[in-house]
Amino acid sequence: MLAAKQIEQDIFGDPLEGVVWCIPNPNQYDGKDKVSERNLEMYLDQVLGAKQKIVLTYEKGIFWEAEAWEFPEWGYTVEADHVEDFLEWAYGATKEYL
Repeated sequence: MLAAKQIEQDIFGDPLEGVVWCIPNPNQYDGKDKVSERNLEMYLDQVLGAKQKIVLTYEKGIFWEAEAWEFPEWGYTVEADHVEDFLEWAYGATKEYL
């Protein structure tokens, strides 16, 4: 009898499919957390301690509000559009496509 293939899950128990973030974690036996993209905001909040906020930004003579994430561990606030770049730079995170 063949054993059923076990579906790999992210740290929140959701199946790993589509875009998956691999974020180094020295407390894990394999050294990284795997997080489905749909759970990335929950990971930022619950695991990394980041908090969503609204910031003012200035462009071409106009102030406007933008969504951002504050990372207290690093002392940085990053606009939501640049969070992926920040994860790659600060944490060494990578994306996989499953």
